[in-house]
Amino acid sequence: MPSLIELYDDYEKDKLINEIRQFESVDTVVPVRDLIHILSDTMDIELNLLILEIFYLRLKGIDDELISIYPTVSDILKKHLIQLFALSKTSKHMMFLIGEYFNDPYMRPLIRKLCFDQPFYLFINLVRYFEDIPLSKDAVETAQQILRTIPRDVILKSGNSFSGTKLMDVYFAMPPENRKK
Repeated sequence: MPSLIELYDDYEKDKLINEIRQFESVDTVVPVRDLIHILSDTMDIELNLLILEIFYLRLKGIDDELISIYPTVSDILKKHLIQLFALSKTSKHMMFLIGEYFNDPYMRPLIRKLCFDQPFYLFINLVRYFEDIPLSKDAVETAQQILRTIPRDVILKSGNSFSGTKLMDVYFAMPPENRKK
């Protein structure tokens, strides 16, 4: 049987689609790198959507590989992966997305749009993320930028659980008028 890349290179679209559909089954190993290669090369909407659907269906088992590949892919593919991770609503993926928010200013609008809709979930993951990074002026400013989107009552309700954390120190160092009401 030819590989996915061979089917793609030979323009065997129907066979390729049938092969990709087999990865819907939990019993099959998803060739993430081959699918990323096809996704990055094709303009075919049907193929793009099918590959993204497979990634979404099998995300729990392939997320580590997708995260490891993430830095090497194009910005368009990064946006697709950000959307997949945002849909999953797991702390592991939220921590990854918060890390990307801190490290890639160009992806901030998309991450903010997709991930900042659940303030408590965002806050607890931000606390966890911020504890593990070195303090710097940029990190504090980025954290304050995120904190401005979280309502004050959400932060104060969980303040006892997170008192003494670096993020709470950063929050209380913010002028009150900069905190969301």
